[in-house]
Amino acid sequence: MNVIEVLDHFPKISETFILREILAMQKKDIDIQVFAFSNPHEDIVHHEVKEVHKVTYFLKTRISQKIFAHLFWFVHSPSHYIKTALFAMNPKHGIRHLFLRNLHEVVLISNQKPDHIHAHWSKSTDFALLVFLLTDIPFTFTTHRIEIYDQPSKNIKIKSELAKKHITVTEDNKRYLINHFKIDINDIAVVHSAIDFTKNYPVADSKGKNTILTIARLEKIKGLDVLIRACSILKEDNYIFQCQIIGDGSERDNLIGMIKKLNLTRDVILTGNKTQKEVIELLAGAKLLVLPSRSEAWPNVFTEAMACRVPIIGTNVRGIPEIIEDGVNGFLVNPDNVDMLVEKIKILITNESLRRKFIEGGYQKAFEQFNLDTESSKLLDIWKS
Repeated sequence: MNVIEVLDHFPKISETFILREILAMQKKDIDIQVFAFSNPHEDIVHHEVKEVHKVTYFLKTRISQKIFAHLFWFVHSPSHYIKTALFAMNPKHGIRHLFLRNLHEVVLISNQKPDHIHAHWSKSTDFALLVFLLTDIPFTFTTHRIEIYDQPSKNIKIKSELAKKHITVTEDNKRYLINHFKIDINDIAVVHSAIDFTKNYPVADSKGKNTILTIARLEKIKGLDVLIRACSILKEDNYIFQCQIIGDGSERDNLIGMIKKLNLTRDVILTGNKTQKEVIELLAGAKLLVLPSRSEAWPNVFTEAMACRVPIIGTNVRGIPEIIEDGVNGFLVNPDNVDMLVEKIKILITNESLRRKFIEGGYQKAFEQFNLDTESSKLLDIWKS
């Protein structure tokens, strides 16, 4: 099966789940090729990126190429071209800009003769829709928090209707899409971002160190200011620990200022971005993982921690309760509740039997419900259906 995966950017350090999806399909002998609008050229790149077989970037095209592409489609398939043009001119359909500027890229995709197209993120999904309208190549797409809650796609319903299937990563997302956007339940399927258990994840051994680990973009929505305030209380209560926050983002300077103001420069460390290999190594030395997000669809860091047998604390928002069963395989706290977070951290630092319970329950749930082999097979079945 020949599949093209269309992405806004590739590779992205924060989009490990997409990289895993691609590599999983390669292992299933799918001829999968990535087409991306840009390479973000980040300073740190996951080592596994080099395992991706085929990556092509859409290059900047000249006006003459854009005009020629319109002439090509008008001559090659006039009925499709006219229908697509009429569809694109309706502002509710959201692809007018792509239709005017990106038909050359549709030619590039068409020349590959794919059996199927899959897309992540709003722009790439709009492009997959454009390809479908001109070529009849079927497509699916995966939605995440940003295009559901933060910057909702105005054309998400029409894309769901025309796609072979609309994929999302949580049951909570699915319910919201059905209730808020009035999308037909039969148009949506849930496929979790998952963990590759064919790899040997190290078993965490904190060796008595109270290392609190967080992996997140440094953005307000992640609630890292809440964690830092919790660390200040832990220090006042004479707990010995170190909190390591992995990631980067727009809140970096504000968080550094907060750490200095609370006299936590030796206790809370902002490490910057890390590769997947480095993240796993840091998890192996962690006592627990905390992510106090104010909103979150599906934080992959929790399933990674569960695979490494690290106890977890998350907030009771959106899709997180689908991962964490409070008191069974982790703790759930209310967002912005510093005192509640401090209480749960203290319990997991001091209560070894409860830590073991969470470790065992977390690993079992991750292996049974968030296994990359199973979840990628679900997606592949949809592509082949």
